[in-house]
Amino acid sequence: MVILRNKKFIKNKKASTPIGVGIIVVLTIVLVFFTLYSFNVNNKNIQEKINYPNSLDKIYVQEELINFYANEILDNSIAKGKNNLNENVKVEIGRYKDKKEKYLVEGLKQLEEQTDKININGKDVSWKLNMTLSYSEENLKITYNYNEEIEKTLT
Repeated sequence: MVILRNKKFIKNKKASTPIGVGIIVVLTIVLVFFTLYSFNVNNKNIQEKINYPNSLDKIYVQEELINFYANEILDNSIAKGKNNLNENVKVEIGRYKDKKEKYLVEGLKQLEEQTDKININGKDVSWKLNMTLSYSEENLKITYNYNEEIEKTLT
């Protein structure tokens, strides 16, 4: 530090930085290195970036197909009559099997297992569906919990 006195320059021999500034600099450097180390360690734990929108679309297509067929099956069963509605639903679901007793649409087997969840309350019919839809590829497995309630009115 230079002080001007009587037009003479005198050097201040006690010129130094405050200790607080030094501590802040050291802590900043430690923080930067810790952050870089943390990012490096966390990136090694990430195995693969998921970029499979088509796979998710296949699950959504399954969901829409089940919605469609469940509504269709319930409508056809109600048209046959209110009596024995559970049996009518089972017969309607059976129409979607091929000659090898395999369902034409995935998920219809789970529909057949859910026929006991059909409730008739006056003129209202509700069918609570709780299923698991899944899709798998080479390194990917998607599981989707399908929960839906279909409501119809008897005419």
